[in-house]
Amino acid sequence: MLRVEAEIIHIRIEVPQKEEEAVRLLSAIAKDLSVEIGSIRLQPKVDFSFADGKQIFDQKKCQVVIVSINMKSYYKNFIDYLEKLKESLPAVVTVESLTISKAGADSAKLNITMNLKLYLLS
Repeated sequence: MLRVEAEIIHIRIEVPQKEEEAVRLLSAIAKDLSVEIGSIRLQPKVDFSFADGKQIFDQKKCQVVIVSINMKSYYKNFIDYLEKLKESLPAVVTVESLTISKAGADSAKLNITMNLKLYLLS
């Protein structure tokens, strides 16, 4: 019972209530690691249903926002960015798709497009 309560407290802390908070953190982490954000686009929030069909967790409604991010980065910085996301938002974000290409023939930077799912409680 204590473990379940501890996990609920952990999730309550990790899952933001507003997508602006999560997007701000995504941008701040990128800035700290010298990852250049070209654009961040959010789709409208949709209600999320758990496997049992419930949409409420800990008396709060669960919603999902898909965030598309275009960025440029060196390989190592991007890997550090993903690691930092994993550390900072383990219960919040899933990477749904990822496309990586070389920024140019003479460039060591990469063009990266990533679609994330942010899980929010409101």
